[in-house]
Amino acid sequence: LTVVLLVGAGLLWRSFYVKYQTDLVVNTSNLVTARLTLPVGKYDTAEKCLGFFERLEGRQAGVPVFTADTVASHAPLASGGTPRELAIEGSSASAGAKLPTVSRVYTGAQYFETLGVRLQRGRDFTEADGRPGGEAAIIDERLAALYFTGTDPIGRRIRLLSRDSTDEGRPGLTIIGVAPAIPDFGPGRSLPVVYMPARAEATPGRDLCVIVRANTGL
Repeated sequence: LTVVLLVGAGLLWRSFYVKYQTDLVVNTSNLVTARLTLPVGKYDTAEKCLGFFERLEGRQAGVPVFTADTVASHAPLASGGTPRELAIEGSSASAGAKLPTVSRVYTGAQYFETLGVRLQRGRDFTEADGRPGGEAAIIDERLAALYFTGTDPIGRRIRLLSRDSTDEGRPGLTIIGVAPAIPDFGPGRSLPVVYMPARAEATPGRDLCVIVRANTGL
């Protein structure tokens, strides 16, 4: 019984510590999140899903109580999507070597601004990113420290590959920024993170997280 109580206390402390770390990175004051799923019957194409995202952000911008808003594949502390293998263009990795694994987060143009997170280097996404010819990514500091030690990651190109090779035809992503590491409770919480524009993954049936910051308590 003592062992069980000690294990439970340890898990509770770990959860508290991760939440504490998150508050040091993310400004959670007056931050509200909501999760929704678009009905496939109405939003059955990527174009319709993307149109919904754009209309949603436009309407939120017109609400005076909101100071910032964005969309994302999931909110901080929530579990992320399926991990992907990372290939760095121009790297000297040996043929047949196991590729590193990263977690993915799809975000709107004001994701880091809404969370109150300042990028360490580079810039945030704009409306031009995620369109054909504007394939871009922001990496977190863990990924930069692991795979770009002593080099500048800004401007380097990476590719995210699934094990079933369904992503091999996608174009590479140009790194435009480096973000602080944000803790995560999901299965990939120990993985470095690659952030990508939400418009690049406007897939029918995909869940969406809406994140807004208000200028007063809600």
